[in-house]
Amino acid sequence: MNKHLTLAGVDYFCEGKVLVYNLKTMASPQKENGYTSIANETMEALAGIRISGEARQCLDIILRKTYGFNKTKDRISLSQFCLLSKMIKPNVCRGLLKLKGMNIVIIKKDNQNITSYRFNKDFDTWKPLSKKITVIKKDNQRYQKRQSALSKKIHTKETITKETITKEISSKKGKQTFGNEDVNKMLTALKEKIGIEAFVDSRIERNMAKHCVNLIGKIGKELFVARLDTLLGNSFTAQHCNKIKFVYNNIKGFKAKKKLKKLIF
Repeated sequence: MNKHLTLAGVDYFCEGKVLVYNLKTMASPQKENGYTSIANETMEALAGIRISGEARQCLDIILRKTYGFNKTKDRISLSQFCLLSKMIKPNVCRGLLKLKGMNIVIIKKDNQNITSYRFNKDFDTWKPLSKKITVIKKDNQRYQKRQSALSKKIHTKETITKETITKEISSKKGKQTFGNEDVNKMLTALKEKIGIEAFVDSRIERNMAKHCVNLIGKIGKELFVARLDTLLGNSFTAQHCNKIKFVYNNIKGFKAKKKLKKLIF
């Protein structure tokens, strides 16, 4: 009984006790079956210029269809380019446009709107691809819009002018700033009024004291003291007045007719 087995691309046939194998045929192109004659100078010039993959595939097809048939130019349809290069039509068109821009291929249309392609063997007139990244027009416009928006927001050392600095200084003049003296006076006055030596939340007491000074500037000293006396007069709120944050929040959001809610810290 004959058996068939394939291992590593080799066909084995077992005929009784004799093992016969057949090697699969490999590609073996021969010059006698046709060749494309290209001058050595042209090959060296092609080796010395940078061509993208898509453009190079299209160029090889043009050379095959022209020099391969001893012609200088030929009418080649896009379907032939797609078939031989195994690329889709947009990629083929992009590759042909690059060859045209580099002046390696001359593309012309006749009166019947049929396109012909001719290889330009004058390699001195070839234009190498730019090493810079080419950006699509729409993307370039979006990039410029983003850059202009960023330039309005971010001031560098070169863009900061005297006018910009004066505007920033004038805007800061309207804000009230309090030094250590005002904060120290506020802390001392509150501790004496409440009857404590230090607040429980001492970590943030100086920051909250600044807010208290600012609050006095808004509602006035008399109203601030009156609200504080109301807090101290209530047994529930008085026990929490050892926290300066509690004092500030309840004076700021003081409600005369409603009970003050206990804040969670």
